[in-house]
Amino acid sequence: MKKGAVRPARNTEQFRRLPVKVYRDKMKGGWVGDGVSAGQFIGGMYCEAFFEDDILKVIDAGLACIPADSQYAEMVRDVVSRMIARKSRST
Repeated sequence: MKKGAVRPARNTEQFRRLPVKVYRDKMKGGWVGDGVSAGQFIGGMYCEAFFEDDILKVIDAGLACIPADSQYAEMVRDVVSRMIARKSRST
C-alpha cells in the first residue's frame, strides 16, 4: 500500500502536527483570527482522534495547535470546564 491520504505517515507525531504546519506555512500574512484558530483546533483534534480515545486528550491536542491566549482557546476551555462541572454534578 502506498503512503498518502489513505495511509498516514509512520511518524505519528509528524501526522499529529500536520494541521499546525499547513496553516503556519500556507496562511502566513493574510488570514488571522478565530476562523484560522477554529480550523487549526479542529484539524488538531481530528488528527489526534486517530490515536486517542479520551475526549479531553483529543481537545488538549486541538488546543496545542492554537495560541493559548486566543479568544477561541478561551471559549474551548470554558466549555470544557462547564462540561466537567455538569458531569460531576450529575454523578
